[in-house]
Amino acid sequence: SNDGNYVLAGEMSADAYIYCFRADDGNLMWKYRAADDTGTYTGSYSWYKPKVMDIVVSDNEVYSVAYRYWKEKVNGTKYYYYNSTIYKFNIENGEVIWKITDIDSGVYKLSIDSNDHLVFATSAWDNRPREYPSGSIYYLNVKNTPEFLWNYTIEPTEYKKYVSIWKGISISQNGEYVAVLTGLGRAFLFNSEGNLLWAKNISTPIEISGITIYGYGDEAHVTNNEVIFAVGSTFKTAGGRPGGIEHPSATSLFSYDMNGNLKWKWKVDGYPDYLSLSEDGRYLAVSVAQNIITEDTEIHGAYIFDLERPGGASAKLSWFYHTDGVGVTIDISPDGKYIAFIEAPVTKSDGETIGEHKLHILL
Repeated sequence: SNDGNYVLAGEMSADAYIYCFRADDGNLMWKYRAADDTGTYTGSYSWYKPKVMDIVVSDNEVYSVAYRYWKEKVNGTKYYYYNSTIYKFNIENGEVIWKITDIDSGVYKLSIDSNDHLVFATSAWDNRPREYPSGSIYYLNVKNTPEFLWNYTIEPTEYKKYVSIWKGISISQNGEYVAVLTGLGRAFLFNSEGNLLWAKNISTPIEISGITIYGYGDEAHVTNNEVIFAVGSTFKTAGGRPGGIEHPSATSLFSYDMNGNLKWKWKVDGYPDYLSLSEDGRYLAVSVAQNIITEDTEIHGAYIFDLERPGGASAKLSWFYHTDGVGVTIDISPDGKYIAFIEAPVTKSDGETIGEHKLHILL
């Protein structure tokens, strides 16, 4: 929480509990069973279990999203089903202030500004008609009851019949900008009125050796004056990894100004698994995992950029903290003094396992 008094956690399980603990002694203050809203699953396939996908605390108000998906065959045709719920809780007692239920697409991330505006995006693995179509962005005022101010649906391209948005949505702290990155590497910037300011094809499909590949659009982060996109690994549009072929924009970071001009680009050489911005927008922390093609273990770890430094990405890179295992996630403390970084072991193609499950606290 903003004041450091509470720790929030969510689980993937048959119950999908959201927990609130006191930070000083670990006492459980309250918990909420999200499966009561999303539905539950008690079978052996773990991905069908409901999941708490994101928790955001703003001014000690808790926003969270949980969802469940499953597949069914109807007359020989496979259909994907989703049930997502977005919540606002009282942090002290767990009271549900409001919730948006029965969202019939997957919702994976929430982003909120300093003026009680919240954005989320929807994803689904098909293009069936839905009340919340896949590839849609929603901009809400959530000060009291949720008020939908505008929405925008991104149309699919010829490469896939649906649009997916994973962690690729972000609102600036002043609420003036919304950045979006689709799974197929299409980047967008909107203003607070829902007008499209610009669009870019960052890691969209190209054909190499007869195989159509793309760099997976993973994350979007927008400050009041800069937009940063993170592109992950290479995939085939037909599904799966291409094996030995890498999209030229894969495993990379891209920074644009608000007019859509490229400021800098950095080839990560590994998977930028998670990005975190300091509250003032100056520092960018990146946890880097393995490159599945090169298997270069020297690039594993935490990378810290000072976005106010002049020059390109190499000049902005302040320091690098190497780990044997892969970087899983990273976060910067509100005062900007500390970085929490999680390492995990990885098994290489030759069977060797390197690294450990470890929490690193960096100054």
